[in-house]
Amino acid sequence: MVKVFLILMFLVILFGAPKFGGPKRGVVLTIPSGPSQAERYTESVDELVERYYRERDFEKALTYEDSALRDMEYGSMDTDTICRLNAMLGGCYVGLGECEKGKPYIDTALKEYEEAGETGGSAYIVRHIEGIYNLKTGEYGMALDCFEEALRQAGALKSPDRGVELEVDIAGICCDMGRAYMELGDIDSALEMLGKSYGIAGSLRLESEVAYDYYEDVLEPVIKECFEKISGTSDEEMGYDEWFSAQFGEQV
Repeated sequence: MVKVFLILMFLVILFGAPKFGGPKRGVVLTIPSGPSQAERYTESVDELVERYYRERDFEKALTYEDSALRDMEYGSMDTDTICRLNAMLGGCYVGLGECEKGKPYIDTALKEYEEAGETGGSAYIVRHIEGIYNLKTGEYGMALDCFEEALRQAGALKSPDRGVELEVDIAGICCDMGRAYMELGDIDSALEMLGKSYGIAGSLRLESEVAYDYYEDVLEPVIKECFEKISGTSDEEMGYDEWFSAQFGEQV
């Protein structure tokens, strides 16, 4: 009898007590799926700021402002990266309408490039953002000077493998030149620059999400604004689609 009791006790210890009255409720453990922590790609602060700046999520980009400042001061970034990062932080503030908060960043980027002989693949980005600042503050002539310089510098980077990102940046510079000409009342020049921007982004948007987003979110609204300006000063009635086709050709 004692042996039987000992055997039963051993089985209870080994397999647990028998369950009565139905199953017990317990904690359900969910094992996360996806790549392990070691396999996950971690973006650097400058990459995060640039990604959100290009996505025009300026508030999100600025959540990394303090980290970016620390990395620029204590990290090992090269001059080109520091200039691009400063300019994009400034551009975020400009994009949010806080131009005076953005100006010190832009000035710092320009000073760094001037001291470095304005070399580096991101020099055109700094000039472009400087132009956007001038555009936002009503300095349209100065904005055009900056955009023309940005185009020159971006053009110098052209190569067979320059990538969609540079192409879209060039389209963006042309579009902003169109904005400046619109503000100056030079509609012919505005249409010329918007046509150049469309020639780039319009042809790329079917194969590139970056180009598609740029076209939908930035370029087409500016083109429509130009159409409205023209319609407001013309006696000729023409719908937007008809006008667009006459001006730029059939939409891709």
